[in-house]
Amino acid sequence: MPSTFIYSNRVRNPEAMEAELHLAYRAGHTVDLRRAFWEHQPPSVTSMDRPRLQAMLRQVRHGDTVVVMALRCLGSTVAETLDTIGRVRQLGAALYCLQLGQVNLASATPPQAVKVLRAAATLEGARRSARIRESLAAAKAVGHPVGRPPKHTAEQRAAILQALQAGESVSAAARRFHTTRQTVMRIRAGSGAPAPEDSKA
Repeated sequence: MPSTFIYSNRVRNPEAMEAELHLAYRAGHTVDLRRAFWEHQPPSVTSMDRPRLQAMLRQVRHGDTVVVMALRCLGSTVAETLDTIGRVRQLGAALYCLQLGQVNLASATPPQAVKVLRAAATLEGARRSARIRESLAAAKAVGHPVGRPPKHTAEQRAAILQALQAGESVSAAARRFHTTRQTVMRIRAGSGAPAPEDSKA
């Protein structure tokens, strides 16, 4: 027999959860207290780091219904919220957010609310990418290095180049300096030194 679950991340005790259950009942959802999951987590906590949410999702089965009070219960970002909606859909359950009214967010045909969330996620991703590009450009403009820090000091890179220039092979240099052939070849390429004709270097 299908079950109805309710989850909230904004209550601290059973009494507060009973108030949430009453709101769900008024919206047409009867939930057994044994299937009520709650915790008090700030919106910044990711859905994967909400133990009670994860515990509930592990119990949800095909044909069940999940009820939440607000979108903030489903994730800390728009993308996370969509991931949780998708997970409930994959479980074959219905998902209702009382903040949005009586619409099944996990239906096979995405409702308008989910389409809006997807558009917002695209915008959120584009803004994040733009901020990253702007930060990198600003760092470059003031001379700060960007990207991964080098694995070797300038002295170590100079020693590797000196060994290569003295005729040592890439493999031998990698062994001597406790690094990989790829790293030695990157150091050589970054210096502008020509690679030897021997492809096994």
